[in-house]
Amino acid sequence: MEVKKEVRKVMNTKFAITVVALVVMTGLCILFWNTDGSYQVELSADKNEGYQWSYTLSDEKVIRERQRYYAGGLFVFVFEGLKEGIAEVDFVLTKDDDPSQVYERQTYKLRVNPDKRIILSGIVKS
Repeated sequence: MEVKKEVRKVMNTKFAITVVALVVMTGLCILFWNTDGSYQVELSADKNEGYQWSYTLSDEKVIRERQRYYAGGLFVFVFEGLKEGIAEVDFVLTKDDDPSQVYERQTYKLRVNPDKRIILSGIVKS
């Protein structure tokens, strides 16, 4: 009888942990899922060490930056679609003491659908 109580207690604890994990995961998905069709790029770098991500757009009529911020070691860029088409966003990582020195380059190819939702078509890292 004592073993059954212990087993039931363990099963209830596992069930509770599973439910909590599912609720947390669902909340995170809702929080980070861009339901408005925008596209978010997160690039890692230490701003305190002077590193900085910047970018150039191949076609400013197709997409534009809606928001930019730095949090927890990530440079975050949020783009919105303006019209159907394809645009490339060429990100470069530089440092404050020598902006001409490129430490990393990432090019995102983004496709904007007729409904202005952005879809990632590819990433090239160099």
